[in-house]
Amino acid sequence: MKGINLRVILAIVIGLCGAYGIVAQNGVTAADKYLISAKAGIVNYLEGTATIIRATGKSGVLLKSDQMEIGDRVTTGPDGLAEICLNPGSWIRLGKNSSFEFGSTDLEDLQLKLDSGSAVFEVFASDEFRVSVSTPKGKVALVETGIYRIDISPDGSGVVAVTKGKAEIGELNPVAVKDGRTGTIGNDTVAIAKFDKKQRDDLGQWSRSRSQQLTAMTSSLQNQSLSNTLSRGYRNGQWGINSSFC
Repeated sequence: MKGINLRVILAIVIGLCGAYGIVAQNGVTAADKYLISAKAGIVNYLEGTATIIRATGKSGVLLKSDQMEIGDRVTTGPDGLAEICLNPGSWIRLGKNSSFEFGSTDLEDLQLKLDSGSAVFEVFASDEFRVSVSTPKGKVALVETGIYRIDISPDGSGVVAVTKGKAEIGELNPVAVKDGRTGTIGNDTVAIAKFDKKQRDDLGQWSRSRSQQLTAMTSSLQNQSLSNTLSRGYRNGQWGINSSFC
């Protein structure tokens, strides 16, 4: 997807939100909230404690609607959960005692570093767009629209679980991990295994709940004539305007 097209679509989404005055969780209209979402990094939702260390060296408590920049590091506490926008329709949901930062906030070349803990990724992707996640012992590319989870062990190794979509582990000879499979990160050989997608821990349950809430918040657009017109126009281009967006 060309950069200009992505930004045109984003502008239309913003206009749609403004036209119908959707109210975001913090009480501002969607138009107010989404106008600043031309790049990744908007903090959309928080529970418990989380901190941010800016690339400039300044640190403080992470707040809803904060804008993360390249090199800013977010760390959640033992009770912390954070949801951060990646692109319209894509999120990272950071679990407890976890840390990540952006290597790039460009909507078409998103690069993240998950240094510790766990994160769920709800991703819109295409041939021209994917999310790259660096871990202490390897790189993972989220190459299809779907839901992914990455867990980092204390030794820096990790596991990616694909609930839906396809991930690729490694760079020179990437190994594909598909629906219902896990793949190890940081070993000489990537081990693929099945897992039960219906079994969820606290992070998995919270991520699913957040996804449902966001879908409910935007589903009212489906009955609006403008939404239907835009949806038909962009459905052929695989742009999920009726999915969750930021």
